[in-house]
Amino acid sequence: MQELPLQLVTQMIADRRTIHKRPELGWTEFETTYFIAKRLEKLQIEFQLGGDFLDRASVHGRDEQEVQTAIQRALEHGVPKTFIKKTQGYTGVAGIFDTGRPGPTIAIRADIDAVPVQESQDEAHESVMGGYCSEIPMVMHSCGHDAHTAILLAVAEWIVENQDNLCGKFKFVFQPSEEGVRGGLAVANGGFLDDADVLLCFHIGTKCKLGEVGIC
Repeated sequence: MQELPLQLVTQMIADRRTIHKRPELGWTEFETTYFIAKRLEKLQIEFQLGGDFLDRASVHGRDEQEVQTAIQRALEHGVPKTFIKKTQGYTGVAGIFDTGRPGPTIAIRADIDAVPVQESQDEAHESVMGGYCSEIPMVMHSCGHDAHTAILLAVAEWIVENQDNLCGKFKFVFQPSEEGVRGGLAVANGGFLDDADVLLCFHIGTKCKLGEVGIC
């Protein structure tokens, strides 16, 4: 098995810490959506934002007041107003990369939302020592979605860099609002995955040792 370049490993760690620092609850992930979109744009991967690929009739548990509060917070933290307008008020990103050669359409999905948990402020806590502890009170990436997002961004970059050795199409789904089972149906019913031959999903597993992958 080919090892990931050190640069990508380093980038994954940095991305995970950046996202960990700015956690957002389901349907309010505007900063995270912007972070993902900027990276896909840099990689020249075509993408759609939440308002374009989600089936709005299938959206559950979305609080408009919470969304507006999150939009204001995102604006104050540097997300352009023009970008917010493009989302149409819905978070998440769906990217597609075509190698230009016949082959299967492989979709890979990660979730991007955090959970309503207060992160420890103990000086011995890893993220406190590392300077990337959650800056948003009572919100934390304690379920690994910061890592999921960082991993899928690295996978997307690896695919672009190795496209000459690949075939078919790749789809990258950064799903909003996984917690509470609120966002998956909106993605599924939106049509973006209808032509996928394979859908790969993943999660961080504490039972796996370094270098191991568990298949479910």
